[in-house]
Amino acid sequence: MSSSPIPDYGRTRSFEAPTPREAFALARGLERARQPQATPGHRLYWMTSDSFGSCEIAAAGAAVVVGSHPLCHVHLLDEVGVALRHLLIRSSLVDDGCPVLSVLDLHTPHGFFLSNGSAERSIDATGAVVIRVGGYAIVALPSGATISEDMPAPVVSAMPESPYRIAGMSPEFLARPVNGASRITLLPHVVQVSETTSSVRNGEPDIYEIKMSSAMGVRAVRVAASDLRRGILIGRSLNCDPLLRTIVDMGISRGHLLFLKDRHRDIAYDLASTQGTYFFGRSSRSVTLADAGTTMMIGAAQRITIAWRRIS
Repeated sequence: MSSSPIPDYGRTRSFEAPTPREAFALARGLERARQPQATPGHRLYWMTSDSFGSCEIAAAGAAVVVGSHPLCHVHLLDEVGVALRHLLIRSSLVDDGCPVLSVLDLHTPHGFFLSNGSAERSIDATGAVVIRVGGYAIVALPSGATISEDMPAPVVSAMPESPYRIAGMSPEFLARPVNGASRITLLPHVVQVSETTSSVRNGEPDIYEIKMSSAMGVRAVRVAASDLRRGILIGRSLNCDPLLRTIVDMGISRGHLLFLKDRHRDIAYDLASTQGTYFFGRSSRSVTLADAGTTMMIGAAQRITIAWRRIS
């Protein structure tokens, strides 16, 4: 490993992941040599056996996209075990000010692995967290926390079945870490809109419409709040909604945009797309969605208009 106290992006193509304990020990040592984070949130460290990098995520609606695509905020060079756009990682605060890390798999074949070896698709977590993606270990350290000498043992529980319970807002499911443990809540993974029909038909009170318009036509789908909590993926990939996919072209990334209910807000996250997402004519990494309606565009050469609104 490099001896530099301030890590930089990895420089090699060796993809043997260190063990979770080794990764945590390295991140802990680097963290102690650095200034504390200026704002609440998390600091991420990612590493192989001989390379590493780091970044900060503020707990203010910011998010990073992790993947092998060069435009990803966290660019992992493992093109075999890491999808082009693999994870969306966010940081937020619960009511008592405790930072919560959210990790969401973007409908990849691989998912990610916790330090206990379990394969997962979506989690909320408090405390220090170690995960593995392909040949990389990723360590997330929350701001303002005392870093334990040894790697925290994950205490894992499942989110309750009710679609109206949000794990990050439920103190009984995401309490502050106890005795050095990291508390992890397993969440439902990204949904395809074709899977949402039953939710809408069952009379959920919060229903939204996503309408896409291009030279190839107009398509619209209705989704429920419970679907938005899981995340809805827009793009050319077969993992994206099949109806909306019929009017996208090669100017749209395979995984371009993710609609997600993020705590108290609905947000559209650009997934480090090649051609971009535009709001009021400006390139945007995320767009906060208004119930009364929000319009944005994706793509550069042949733009597609997306209109969002709450309908009930």
